[in-house]
Amino acid sequence: MNTLLNFALHEKFKEISKRKPGLQNVHDLIDWTTLTASLPDRTPTNAGRHPIPHIIMIKVLCLQAWHNLSDEEMEYQLHDRFSFQKFLNYSHIPDARTIWSYREWLQEEDLLDSFWATLQSEFSKNNIQLKEGKIQDATFVHADPGKAHSGMDGRGREAKTSRQKDATWTKKGNKSIFGYKAHFKMDTKTKLITQV
Repeated sequence: MNTLLNFALHEKFKEISKRKPGLQNVHDLIDWTTLTASLPDRTPTNAGRHPIPHIIMIKVLCLQAWHNLSDEEMEYQLHDRFSFQKFLNYSHIPDARTIWSYREWLQEEDLLDSFWATLQSEFSKNNIQLKEGKIQDATFVHADPGKAHSGMDGRGREAKTSRQKDATWTKKGNKSIFGYKAHFKMDTKTKLITQV
């Protein structure tokens, strides 16, 4: 039964990956054994349940960071998404409490920053840059709609008018605005505008 279920999951994922293979492509670029090699063993010395392997928990943290999900939402998405299940190689899915405690353990052991640095170096090997923390905003720059001269002396751009010819009309809510649209990108940490 388990073999039949695994077969069905693999077949389903084949159909999904034909349409959007991005997550699996990223998975295949990373050397996961290198990423987890420096992490200490968490197996309890006395009797007790063995913890979920590092490689699974690290993959969960990556998915969580890349998709900006809370611990509870991460647990739900792991159960709901075939692509996430394939990313974990259909292994045990941790609950929200386990995800939280693993991240806390990494912080207590002072391993969280070094983990993200190692992950970034894995991406750098493949010339991939991760950028985060950008705010994109758009604003209207008003222009004088001008006043057309009397008569039918030309139409459109040839019309005799004081109106700025490369500005356009748009609507925001119920208000008509004549002018331009300006787009900005800003870094969330420094609040510096990086692109106009």
